[in-house]
Amino acid sequence: ATSIAGLKRSLQTDYILK
Repeated sequence: ATSIAGLKRSLQTDYILK
């Protein structure tokens, strides 16, 4: 994810998965 929106979504997904 190169866009900020993508990064934010990735972080949220990581937080949920963890």
